[in-house]
Amino acid sequence: IEDALKESEENYRALLDGLPDIVMRFDREGRHLFVTENVIDVAGMPATNFLGKTHREVGFPEEMCLYWERAIDRTFSTGVPFEDEFELQSENGLIFFNWRLLPELDSQGRVQTVLSISRDVTAQRRVEQQYRTLFREMLDGFALHEIICNEQGQPVDYRFLDINPAFERQTGLKAESIVGKRVLEVLPMTESHWIQTYGRVALTGEPALFENYARELDKHFKVTAFRPAPNQFACIFTDVTDRKRTVNALMRQQTIIA
Repeated sequence: IEDALKESEENYRALLDGLPDIVMRFDREGRHLFVTENVIDVAGMPATNFLGKTHREVGFPEEMCLYWERAIDRTFSTGVPFEDEFELQSENGLIFFNWRLLPELDSQGRVQTVLSISRDVTAQRRVEQQYRTLFREMLDGFALHEIICNEQGQPVDYRFLDINPAFERQTGLKAESIVGKRVLEVLPMTESHWIQTYGRVALTGEPALFENYARELDKHFKVTAFRPAPNQFACIFTDVTDRKRTVNALMRQQTIIA
């Protein structure tokens, strides 16, 4: 039996050590009962330095210790899983972690230990930050929408999910006034060809590139539309009203001269 238990424990540790996550187990005093070896990549110290100690005894900053202690205590007292994100300064710079706490129950249904699973999401957060910077600073208008269909599956409207500052500048519409609303609520006179064109993009995934006149805004736009997710479409557009009016004026002048 002892040999079987030892083998089972070794297999369990080998499985956890093969995961990208840092896995820990805590008792009610917040002491580490188990820590995977990959903790050394973040903390700069081996797992053995954690065993039997709290975060504070290991030497982590007081602010982080209080945050971890309160979350672990809450999981013990409520028996409810906990999930959050936190930042940790390491030898390799600032690291972002997705953190989950899972209560482990005894045979009476009481929380005996708490399992901690931490996943490094730094690369994902940096990409998101870069996207938000581009989204905020780009000169072209950008908007994300979801298509709305009738019972027959035909596009009849679409909803604003997000817009960037350039969208606000080019259209005069503000995010706080339109995000979450349907286009026919915001611009009731929107021509059906806009909805039909965007509907094809959202439903088929086929991108569209075109110039068109928005009567309610009295502007001409050059638009690129594509599908980032099922039933959604995104638009990147430029206000070409001045160019369009200049071209039309020249054409009228040439007609008069002729």
